[in-house]
Amino acid sequence: MRRLSVLCALMLIGLALQAQTTLWQYNSPSPITQEPLIHSNGTVYFATADGKLRALNSSGVASWVVNPGGAVVTPLTYQNGMIIFGNSAQEIRAYGLDGHMVWKRSLGLNASTSIAVSGDGYLYVATGDGYMHALNAANGVEVWKYKAGNILGHPSVGHDGTVYFAADNWVIAFDSYQQKAKWRHNFFDYSHVPIALDHSDNLYYVREGGYFDIYDYKGTFLGELVDQSGAPYLVESMEPILYGDWLVVVAQGGG
Repeated sequence: MRRLSVLCALMLIGLALQAQTTLWQYNSPSPITQEPLIHSNGTVYFATADGKLRALNSSGVASWVVNPGGAVVTPLTYQNGMIIFGNSAQEIRAYGLDGHMVWKRSLGLNASTSIAVSGDGYLYVATGDGYMHALNAANGVEVWKYKAGNILGHPSVGHDGTVYFAADNWVIAFDSYQQKAKWRHNFFDYSHVPIALDHSDNLYYVREGGYFDIYDYKGTFLGELVDQSGAPYLVESMEPILYGDWLVVVAQGGG
């Protein structure tokens, strides 16, 4: 806990120092609805409540604005020079960095989770009917879809391409190549928080109520996050941050 406290203090100091200088400010004509996506060249991409997708250059000057066919309903993600997201017209769309549409694919329902990207060029996203979908990131073609439950959580992709996600009270490890589940274990509570994975693909799982459990890549229970008295250490329903050997969580009640 002391190492975690020191890390948090250093992060706050760093943020305070950075806050001394404003590089630029952009006043959006409509409220921003999703967390901005920042490219390595400094370009910022974001969605707004008026149903637009916008881009700013590294100086904060508007570069382009497009109508993406509906309100953006998922966080923006990036893959091979494309910005990818789900819209309220039940589509997944991909746009080039210059604002031209590369492809669009109808899912029949709106995306209900964020879009996970694998290193080998696949996209994973769930819909509200309990299906997990796999799309080819290059062209949007649906590779497979899998009925996993009634309500699905956000997908996370392991180093070997395994897709991990909550399905009702269960968690499924899905082999995208064989198109079948490797395992399906009862994790006792549903979680809408994305499953965090470390360098060994251990799963960090935030259950309803803020209970924090850790499992290995085979779904074997390794332990629960507890305080110094051995009581459960309850966290907010936010994805934990894994940074090297550090685990950063937001505690319930502040801290």
